[in-house]
Amino acid sequence: MASINLNRESLKWLLLEGLAIVVSILLAFAIDAWWSDRQESTEEQLLLRQLKVEFESNVLQLVEKRALHAEARAAGLRILAITGPNADLTELEIGVVRDDFMSVLYQYTFDPHTGVLSSIIYSGKLDLIESEGLRVDIASWPARYQDLIEDEQAVAAIGRVRVRDHYDDFLAFRNHSRNLPEIGKSGFAEDIEGMLRERRFENTVSTKVSRTGQLLGFYDETRAQLMQTISLIDSELQ
Repeated sequence: MASINLNRESLKWLLLEGLAIVVSILLAFAIDAWWSDRQESTEEQLLLRQLKVEFESNVLQLVEKRALHAEARAAGLRILAITGPNADLTELEIGVVRDDFMSVLYQYTFDPHTGVLSSIIYSGKLDLIESEGLRVDIASWPARYQDLIEDEQAVAAIGRVRVRDHYDDFLAFRNHSRNLPEIGKSGFAEDIEGMLRERRFENTVSTKVSRTGQLLGFYDETRAQLMQTISLIDSELQ
């Protein structure tokens, strides 16, 4: 009888010991999972803060570059106001027209900062961001940036190719290579008035002005989307 009681007592302790082992293992797993989640949450917060700074810098650049494009469009409108076969050029200020013309020609480019964004997307860290909506939004930004850049390049080509190449003769431009010495000024006089009375010139500047107006809308849309993304990031920051 004593032997049976002893065996029951031993079995009881064995069960308790086994239960304690199981509990300790489960507790260790729980602690490990908690620590892992905490580390991921900490890393997520760090990435979101870095991404917010990067997006905010791009918002500032959008504002700056949009202002330059707006001035180029305004310069184009000023030129169009004095073009045409019967334009009154009696009080024409050649220097002002030349400056406006160069403003229309100049190529302004949006060059977004994407270091943090690329790191998150291409390193697999996008999965660290808990919000599915924010993940989708962040993943879409490389394509959004590229769309704006392509639109900008198309507008720039109107000035760089369709304007400058056609009207070098009117303005007596000389294109020198950086590696070549200067060879003197052009012997041909500028013909600003002739340029302003040229139909192709007017049509090209008009096209540039119109497309730049569309580009300004794309800039506004991109800025609004960036601000919305920043708002989503703010909602996830602790």
